[in-house]
Amino acid sequence: EAFGPYMEELVLEVPKEAFRPGAKLEKGSRIRINTPSGKVFYGIISEVKDDTVILDLNHPLAGKKIILTITVISIGE
Repeated sequence: EAFGPYMEELVLEVPKEAFRPGAKLEKGSRIRINTPSGKVFYGIISEVKDDTVILDLNHPLAGKKIILTITVISIGE
């Protein structure tokens, strides 16, 4: 649960013309999205179709179990 659940609603089909001309639209590419309000989102292209691109805006580790190995250096009082 460290990166939240995987949410299908964060997988979007976007027209290719929404991207800047010459943008590298390849499966697996990471892409930065700037909104008009100044927010920044990152996504991964999961599929490229004839006229659209499928973008996954989920964190790459969303919905996955993670195991952490830690070392305790000291314990305070």
